Amino acid sequence: MTEHLRLSGIYWGLTALHILGQPGALPRNELIQNVLDCWHVNGGFGAAPGHDAHLLYTVNAVQTLTLLSAWKEVDERRQNGTLFIAQCMSS
Repeated sequence: MTEHLRLSGIYWGLTALHILGQPGALPRNELIQNVLDCWHVNGGFGAAPGHDAHLLYTVNAVQTLTLLSAWKEVDERRQNGTLFIAQCMSS
């Protein structure tokens, strides 16, 4: 019942841990993998694996990957991430 909160929960949980001075309390590689599992070929992110891409979850994913300094890992799997955002802006 709470699957739609997964990506947002990762972001808010990680943000809280940073505020508390415990940014390494959760396993970094598993967090990155969880975020990337929500990535769609159109460049957007869904709330959880198998969910449709949405701008809110795309923002949560970008913020999470930034908090984790994970862009090097993402660059290895990069697709056209701007396509989804451009499609949202034009509709």
